Amino acid sequence: MNSRRSDRGGGLRTESLSTFDSVVMAVAGCGPAYTVVALVPALVAAAGFASPAVLLFCAFPIVGIALALRHLGRLDVSSGATYSWVSRTLHPFLGFLSGWAVVVATILFIFASTTPAGSATLSLFDEDLAGNDALATVVGLGWFLLIAALVASGAKIASRVRTVAVGIQLALLLTVAVAALTREDATSAFSFSWFGLGHFDATHTFTAGALIASALYWGWDVTANLSEETRGGRGGSGLGGLIGLLVFASTLLTLTVAANVLLGPDAVTSTDGTFLLQLGEAA
Repeated sequence: MNSRRSDRGGGLRTESLSTFDSVVMAVAGCGPAYTVVALVPALVAAAGFASPAVLLFCAFPIVGIALALRHLGRLDVSSGATYSWVSRTLHPFLGFLSGWAVVVATILFIFASTTPAGSATLSLFDEDLAGNDALATVVGLGWFLLIAALVASGAKIASRVRTVAVGIQLALLLTVAVAALTREDATSAFSFSWFGLGHFDATHTFTAGALIASALYWGWDVTANLSEETRGGRGGSGLGGLIGLLVFASTLLTLTVAANVLLGPDAVTSTDGTFLLQLGEAA
């Protein structure tokens, strides 16, 4: 990999990524399309018309965390990120736990998403094949092996591939959202009250929605580990993570509002894994 090395910040650092690359990695880390399909229906089931309010209010502490990680990255450029920072400031054992928490969460995500990824791929060719769990698992595993190969090839190549994938995802998701919001035969009329507290009740609670939102906003923090590979590592990767988080949050908020408008909470909760398909067809 062609790269420029610098010892600013107290160590040898490979500079190959730009702040834009960090933005892409942050959005890709959130998995926009997968997150919308897997978790937005659960959020709507938990919060109903108040789903946009949950996303908005939960975004504030997440943005605060993004700002904190950016400042930590400026103070201590380290690819170890939270593992390194927690170990040095609190206790090595706590740093060990924070590092392994990321590893365990990633492993659980791979187990949870392998079969759905394979099924989605097979459904492009034959719906009957998509129902074969064993074959879907093998295809999904193939995707993860391909991703592992891309990651092993270097951050620069992985970033370029993700730029294409993320660009396609965001373009399709926003196209569906805009089409949904501009239809005249909507199920529900848009209301700014969806961003307030008036729609929470005994069935739709903020607490239940917030627990799901915490999973929705997971993944952007991958940029914290890229400071040694980002030009302007003392602020570039952290800024990219913050911008990527805001882009993802805006996309998620727009899709959720579109779901309220075009389908309504009852229809969203009964989609049985086909939420994005139904929203696209309705739009």
